[in-house]
Amino acid sequence: ASRGRQFSEEQKLEFRREAEWMQEKWSDKLADDPFYNPNLSLGEEGGFTLAWPPRLPPLGLSLNSVTADVSRELF
Repeated sequence: ASRGRQFSEEQKLEFRREAEWMQEKWSDKLADDPFYNPNLSLGEEGGFTLAWPPRLPPLGLSLNSVTADVSRELF
């Protein structure tokens, strides 16, 4: 269920506390959550950002080859 957008500082603080509690309690389980998209980051930045480097390679490729190919394109 959604509580909608959190605009007030009190609501933002409550959300951060809840997120910290969840990380403390479940961090060892969150990394292997089968329902969490493996293309998304597990980092503290939150916001469901894309994982970099990717957590999983595309089907049929190794993770090292994908990271190397993208790095060459960026630099």
